[in-house]
Amino acid sequence: MVTSTMSPTGSFSRDPIGFKGSEWSLYEYCDGNAIVKTDPDGLCGKRTDDECCDDAKKAGLNEDSDSKSNGGVICCDGRKVSCAWGVPKSLDDKDAKPIALKCIKKHEDDHHDDITCDPKNPLERPLSNTTTPEAYAREECRAYTEHLRCLLGHGTWEMDPTGKWRMTQRPPECQTDSCVQDLEREVNRVRRQRQSQCNAGRVPINPDPRDQN
Repeated sequence: MVTSTMSPTGSFSRDPIGFKGSEWSLYEYCDGNAIVKTDPDGLCGKRTDDECCDDAKKAGLNEDSDSKSNGGVICCDGRKVSCAWGVPKSLDDKDAKPIALKCIKKHEDDHHDDITCDPKNPLERPLSNTTTPEAYAREECRAYTEHLRCLLGHGTWEMDPTGKWRMTQRPPECQTDSCVQDLEREVNRVRRQRQSQCNAGRVPINPDPRDQN
């Protein structure tokens, strides 16, 4: 925790985490002015969510054992942050990408209760608290349900006889054919992932997540 207090000798405290808090100055936490500015609770200078996610990516926390993650929950400066680092390679349309990123974050929001942060670690990506593959699959089933519900909230959708989703009415933010095609691919990719994880977790589901609490 970064603090600014006056010591018994009359001098002002340096950043207790040393140069981990700044490459240049032990007083950067108070903008170099410990006489005027104080931070007794260590709340000043905390990174924004975007900065946390950028720093996590730079630290390689977006990488799983064999690939890069599109999203994840990290612990940053004592809080949980949902990150969306990228979209599947099949998404090329510039209007489809922001929708996909938004819904990846929704997926990760659902995982916040599944992890525990170490208050002594300023940046980490902890593993799930679950101890069995089936319990982990139930977590992913729940998160993919929110993910799919988010995607289906953009435009009007219908399920065809094969179980695939098709967009029947375009939302204002997705008016081009390429955007519709990309979103349909993403919706059906998430649909398949949801079905797989729910089956593995032995969770009965409604094919339409908008009708499922």
